[in-house]
Amino acid sequence: MQAAPDTAEELRVTAASNEFAVLLFGAPWSVPSKMMKQKLEQTAVEYGDDVTLVWIDAESKPALAEAYSVEGIPGAVLCRGGAVVKKVENCTANDLLKDIKDRHTWPTTTAVADDSFHQVVADKYAKTVRGEAGCCKSTDSMLNGYTPEMLAAAAGADLGLGCGNPLSFANLRPGETVVDLGSGAGIDCFIAADAVGANGQVIGVDMTPDMLFKARELAKEKVVKNVDFRLGEIEHLPIGDNTVDCVISNCVINLSPDKLQVFREIHRVLRPGGRVAISDVIARKELPQHLKTAEALAC
Repeated sequence: MQAAPDTAEELRVTAASNEFAVLLFGAPWSVPSKMMKQKLEQTAVEYGDDVTLVWIDAESKPALAEAYSVEGIPGAVLCRGGAVVKKVENCTANDLLKDIKDRHTWPTTTAVADDSFHQVVADKYAKTVRGEAGCCKSTDSMLNGYTPEMLAAAAGADLGLGCGNPLSFANLRPGETVVDLGSGAGIDCFIAADAVGANGQVIGVDMTPDMLFKARELAKEKVVKNVDFRLGEIEHLPIGDNTVDCVISNCVINLSPDKLQVFREIHRVLRPGGRVAISDVIARKELPQHLKTAEALAC
């Protein structure tokens, strides 16, 4: 069993190093955690070389647990090809071993590119949030349909990376649960948080650790308690079935190498009668070959 690296990005790379990975979050003082770790170490030889097992001390490295939104220990995050396919908390060794035994049934994308494509996109957006040369940006989000009041609520989360305003037609109501695909620094999440109120919940999903760090810091500064930012890919949402009232997204689905899988996930997490509000870009004619590279499509 491998020891955890120091950063969320390094852990993501580790998870993607083999087709299957199990990230086990525990604590030295937790007897169930120690028993879980011992049980997996004893049976690891049965997995062969196709499963990466990583032990994370959630107490000494809380940022890693926060990056994967793990709160209950022992907790486990199951990954395939680096993408999160399942998260379980307060789990038992027997249940986890069964999951590992059934690993070849874990969902995966059917598209090409996969991790390399996602990495190109993530690198571009990480540079943008760090203030380096990254993705193309809009000069004025009001041109995309945001009002001054909305931008005031979003404040530092407005990085000018959208292509419209999905909230203008999402018709959010108090008490609803909303998911933002590719939430970035959180502009749409913070605006949605006002709309759903204290009894509602907004979940932002993004695969770029730098973006999540920025969004979480802003949430603390703004004291916004009904927003939860989670690390994950939109092809494999870290969200339960039938739990969401509305899915929103702003200029992100076009970046996915497997758009059909994205819409499968949207259908899975939406409650019956749930709705979708997406602002995105489409091609009206065939793109020239030089614009079809991963780098050209990254933003």
